[in-house]
Amino acid sequence: MVFTQVFPLKPEHVEEFLASTPALVEASRKDAGNISYDFGPATGETPAGEPRVFAFIERWESQQALEAHMATEHFGTAVKTWEPLLAAELDVRIFEM
Repeated sequence: MVFTQVFPLKPEHVEEFLASTPALVEASRKDAGNISYDFGPATGETPAGEPRVFAFIERWESQQALEAHMATEHFGTAVKTWEPLLAAELDVRIFEM
């Protein structure tokens, strides 16, 4: 199963967001059922003042593993930290592969 999250961030919060992502990525890669957990920016230039876009691409062994990850303290802390940084709603999708 592949879980994607696309984050459109307010430009003034990019550095704060980037500073907080390594802890989540490191902890999440250790979660039971995680196959891969990757993070990166969209390619191309972003016009001044426009939201910057980043994505998490995650592979999980099962829906249950993903749900357990989403119940962890590190995931919950990240969500609370990042909500005010968003320029728009997240684009979240789950794919069966």
